[in-house]
Amino acid sequence: MSDDGANATGQRSFVWPPRPVVETASVEQPISEPRSARRPRAICNAIASCEMYWLAPTAIPLRRRMAELAWAPNPFDAYCNRCGASIGPFESDDFGCAECRGEPIPWTRFTRLDAYQDEFAEWIRDLKFRGRRDVAHALGAQLAMSVQRAGLPQKNIAVTPVAMAPSRRFLRPFDHAHEIAHPAARLLKAPLVNAFRRKRRPSQRSVPASQRRANVRGSFLPRRGVDFTGWTVLLIDDVRTTGATLAEASRTLRRMGASEIWVGVLGVTPGRNRRSPEGDE
Repeated sequence: MSDDGANATGQRSFVWPPRPVVETASVEQPISEPRSARRPRAICNAIASCEMYWLAPTAIPLRRRMAELAWAPNPFDAYCNRCGASIGPFESDDFGCAECRGEPIPWTRFTRLDAYQDEFAEWIRDLKFRGRRDVAHALGAQLAMSVQRAGLPQKNIAVTPVAMAPSRRFLRPFDHAHEIAHPAARLLKAPLVNAFRRKRRPSQRSVPASQRRANVRGSFLPRRGVDFTGWTVLLIDDVRTTGATLAEASRTLRRMGASEIWVGVLGVTPGRNRRSPEGDE
């Protein structure tokens, strides 16, 4: 018997105690990657395929969706800094754009991320109606960075979300304006202040555009003990349609002593003859 446990016929004989048998790879046959090393890669590819094609409607992270579309917030010259309407080159000046020129604006500066349309509108609907807090937080952080780049003052800044009526709160997964404002306040290192309560009124989308200002007048009530004297307030909401809600909230903040009011919204409904998108004001 030879030392490797093989008999004269070339067959292996019984060996006790068993010991490992070392196989020598032939020179002609290249040694491939071990199967155990290939398996995790195949599993990861299968999981990625499931996420992409089977779970896409609800489970793709917003960061990946942004990367796939190469999305970035609008540059400042893409919209009017008075009203947020989309503009082309040389369509806006110090007095505004064709949509707001000559109209009084109760805030200091308007900032947005994008027009409320296409894939971006779907992201906002995800946070408003499908309970995607991760989307609200990601877009809130993007909004804070845009406001910083626009020149928001560095001192005495307070962040205030547009209040939601208590009766409407039960119809939504969460208070979306508050969820957007929370990461914005954290990134700006500013206090998050729930500055006012809101009376129940008919939904703005159920009221003709010409009557929306009257419908929302007096609907914001200052909370007791909140004084913004000497402070700049960043007022945050999800979508601007006609601007009536933001204007009334801004006027309330002025009565509460705010020296400057910056408005930050995620999206602005495009077009002069605006129709309120589902659920938006």
